[in-house]
Amino acid sequence: MIGYCKTNGKGMWSKKKAAVSVLKIELHMGGMNRITGKKYGTLIVYFDHSEWDVNTDGLIYTDPNWEEEFRKLLMDKYQFTKEAVDAVSYSEQGMQGLDNVNLDVAGLFIRECDKFYRFSAGLDELQRDEFVVVKR
Repeated sequence: MIGYCKTNGKGMWSKKKAAVSVLKIELHMGGMNRITGKKYGTLIVYFDHSEWDVNTDGLIYTDPNWEEEFRKLLMDKYQFTKEAVDAVSYSEQGMQGLDNVNLDVAGLFIRECDKFYRFSAGLDELQRDEFVVVKR
């Protein structure tokens, strides 16, 4: 387990307040935006389904406290800068899963991943604790 992120029940899809265990984080590389020239990707953040059931509790998606606590977790556990995690935000509603939260990430976050996980070295998959980088 990586840590906990608390919901405050102020999201559009759930009114539940709870501490939710973050079990694993995957970074999926999306590529390069043809217009801006910036790298983009997706974080898939897996949570404990026994603590949060989207069928009864709703989606964590749009809960402002969970998103803020997740950013803080990234800074505290993995030493990401505030500037990098400020660009981490919920993906669209249709991308949310039964056991995960889907988030968009931008270039600075991806560059900071590189110094920790070296995925630009051509390795397809690396793991540090529960943070997995998956190169597309």
